[in-house]
Amino acid sequence: MTDKKHKHHEPKEEQVIEIPAEATESPERGDQPQVEIEALMRQLEEAEAKVAEHLDDLQRERAEFVNYKNRLARNQEDDRVRMK
Repeated sequence: MTDKKHKHHEPKEEQVIEIPAEATESPERGDQPQVEIEALMRQLEEAEAKVAEHLDDLQRERAEFVNYKNRLARNQEDDRVRMK
């Protein structure tokens, strides 16, 4: 019998979000929830900026691919015309 090799998939690396220590301490002051909200709002803003950046990259790549396909079609048509 032959042993089948099983590929073990590495677990996807989880994104670790760091929260400032003051946002995770037990509330001793009345403004503690506000500090946590501010930290979460900063994280949200950073995440939204990354999303916008990735969306922009995706849109550029799609446009480049469409241009590539169009260029190939034009070149193929030019080749057919020249061959006649």
